[in-house]
Amino acid sequence: MRVEVLPNPNSGEGCDEMEFNVIGNAPPRRVAGIVAEDRGREFRCDLTGVDGAGRFVPAWAVEITDSGEGSAYLITGGAWGLRVRKDGAAWDLADGSQWGEPYKVYSKQDVIFADGEKRSA
Repeated sequence: MRVEVLPNPNSGEGCDEMEFNVIGNAPPRRVAGIVAEDRGREFRCDLTGVDGAGRFVPAWAVEITDSGEGSAYLITGGAWGLRVRKDGAAWDLADGSQWGEPYKVYSKQDVIFADGEKRSA
């Protein structure tokens, strides 16, 4: 799977084309968030995609090979990448407490799917 996010107002410089090896044929799954860690404390971050017009769209995950973990999830959004928030405020490209990412690769146990299922390792 190829991912390329051109420079944009959400994720800044974006990213050059990256290629990932998808595992199996399962369809992408909608993602609601991730579990992140900061200074030893876990917290949930919500995720959404941002399309090329600045509209918020679903974020999706596919399982990929990962040299460190064996497998992980590649999480992608729209043409402008992903938008991340910690506080549950309304999605807003101008909100400084939110930030953009071109894509994320996260370990299986830290992905929260939109259907409420959290994978275990």
